[in-house]
Amino acid sequence: MKRKLLTIVVSVCLMLVIAAVPFMAACTPEPTPTTPTTPTTPTTPTTPTTPATPTPADKVIELKWSTYYPVLHPMNYDAYAIWCKELDKRTDGRTSTILYGGGSLATPRENWDAIVSGMADMGEVWAAHWPGRMPMTEMYMLPFIAPTAAIAAPSLWETTTTHPEIMADWVKVKLMGQHTSAIQNLHTTADGGLVKTLEDMKGLVLGADNSSVISWFTTFGAAIQQIDTQDGYLAMEKGVIQGGVWPWAPLRSQKMTEFLIYHTVIDLLFVVATQVMNKEKWESLPDDVKAAVDEISGFNLSALGGYSLTNGSMTDIAYMKAKGDTFYTLPPGEKARWAAMIEPTYGEYFDRVRGKYAADPEGLWDDLMKTVAKYSENPYPLQDWWGLDGIGQVCSPNRPGGWSEEECPGGSK
Repeated sequence: MKRKLLTIVVSVCLMLVIAAVPFMAACTPEPTPTTPTTPTTPTTPTTPTTPATPTPADKVIELKWSTYYPVLHPMNYDAYAIWCKELDKRTDGRTSTILYGGGSLATPRENWDAIVSGMADMGEVWAAHWPGRMPMTEMYMLPFIAPTAAIAAPSLWETTTTHPEIMADWVKVKLMGQHTSAIQNLHTTADGGLVKTLEDMKGLVLGADNSSVISWFTTFGAAIQQIDTQDGYLAMEKGVIQGGVWPWAPLRSQKMTEFLIYHTVIDLLFVVATQVMNKEKWESLPDDVKAAVDEISGFNLSALGGYSLTNGSMTDIAYMKAKGDTFYTLPPGEKARWAAMIEPTYGEYFDRVRGKYAADPEGLWDDLMKTVAKYSENPYPLQDWWGLDGIGQVCSPNRPGGWSEEECPGGSK
């Protein structure tokens, strides 16, 4: 009986324990959640260091020089190329001056607009291509100013920079230098024949790139038309013209010597080239670069052009004589006949600019003539960096590719 009772008691207790298990689990207190740690504010990232702006001394300044002169023209290899290299040297390589020759950046008639607009940084501007735009500079294209470009160039620069009336032509640009072409003369083909008198001019078909020359030679009796120097070769090849009035220097570099065999020496006139820089480009240059430009510009650049053209002319004349060309210098009496026919040109010019551009144009002309006389007596001194021996140096060693025996009579230089 007792055993049975014990079995019942144990069974009941076991059942109570089993029944209590779920309630025990359900009542176990949940752990109190800890307050989450407030996240720390992320560190603000440091602003990257801005690279230091290069100082002007660290920059290479590219300067584009636009010229019509081809590579084998003495103004290219004996003047502009020398000037560009000298500037880069004086700025310790901070400038990179690139010479675009042969009108590759702009033609002569486009160069003014190219420079003013900034397409080119600098180059030469021919007043003959812009009638009326440089009215006072046109005075330098009146006849019989000087015998050579070497004398004319510094004379022009001094006259321009000492007379505000002429400087007014160049207010839109930085004026750098001024030189003339080589002296212009009459050159004819075999078909045109040698011109010795005004009577020989009748009916002759010629080209010229200057409106004044066209007017004069029309008066002389020639049939003359606008033919720019760089177009002369093609015009003669096609038989359009029988010669032209051009400077000595481009005759060979433009290959016109293949057709031109007669040369009537008049020493008639120059056309004037003015070297300028885009005004905004100039103002953007560091002061020490500006100083370097000025050191080798002005009289230096002007006279360098004059010397280069005079020597280049002498070189080409020697070449043309060696190949058998005929040269004829007008006797004083005949030259006086030509001069008398174009004498009205002076008064016409003075009347055109008087009052509007200059109060006393005749006075300006007189000053120019005095300056020409000064440099005729005392030529502008050679500069070491030009690399020239002086007037009379033929077959320049600066010519690309040098000279063959045929190109430079007397031996390759």
